[in-house]
Amino acid sequence: MVAYTISSARNYDSSLRTTLHIEGAVTVADWERLRELLIDVLKNSEQLVLNIENVSEFDDSFNVLVCLLRRTVQLLSKRLTIVGKAADTFSCIYEAALHSDKHACSYATTSSCCIWDNLFTNSPYTLKQ
Repeated sequence: MVAYTISSARNYDSSLRTTLHIEGAVTVADWERLRELLIDVLKNSEQLVLNIENVSEFDDSFNVLVCLLRRTVQLLSKRLTIVGKAADTFSCIYEAALHSDKHACSYATTSSCCIWDNLFTNSPYTLKQ
């Protein structure tokens, strides 16, 4: 079971920093809720702190989520800090799908295409490239 806690604070430069604490085992079943939370946080904050030091285990979908989150933050000129796991814990092997035009899939069969499409589906938030 996974649990989420969100807290916000102002940085010294008055920008908003939001921390998302995730605890428990993260699985593909948690994808939709995580997507919604992360989109909302990125819309309203300049900095996202993803605290996963209490995540007991995660599957490939969480790995992809972190990789897509890194790319999204970069596209939006926001800041991301990951607390609790080494940066190289998340092997971002989905670069081709992330950089292709209109986020189209460059692979015939890969979950990253579906995940990228689902990240912003039905979201009022639009990426600016």
